Amino acid sequence: MQIIKRIDWRTVTELIAAVSIVTSLIFVGIELRENSAIARSNAYSVYAVSVSESQSALAADPILLPIMRRAFTGELPSEFDEDEYFRAYLEFQSIVRLHEGLFRSVQEGILEENQLFLLGATDSFDNPFFRSIWPGRIRNSYTNDFVEHFETLAWNSAE
Repeated sequence: MQIIKRIDWRTVTELIAAVSIVTSLIFVGIELRENSAIARSNAYSVYAVSVSESQSALAADPILLPIMRRAFTGELPSEFDEDEYFRAYLEFQSIVRLHEGLFRSVQEGILEENQLFLLGATDSFDNPFFRSIWPGRIRNSYTNDFVEHFETLAWNSAE
């Protein structure tokens, strides 16, 4: 009984408050880690679904598929009629936009920078058609930071 009377209740209250704060901070840290993992997973999923939908749509399009096959196999823009050229241009523009989305996810800290290897994992741009249209209208549709990164990818070193 004597020991209990000697306890400084103010000290006990401060100790309980300190333990509560530390416990709360640990909980917040765990929640942030889990939310970051969910955001990364969602970013990957969005990218994967977008690529899959784009490829499926291209494979099912009886008009665009042969146009893009010609572009991928080395034909130049001058070998396409006006409508074919425009279809190929739009398709390439949409593929670049997919890559820009991944790049922005890294910039926002949702994905880690080492995940940008996914940008270079495609050979969609390693063809004379894309290399000839990139410097003009397509390149000018993007911000300097993305252009700077995009132009360091493997497609731009192949000639």
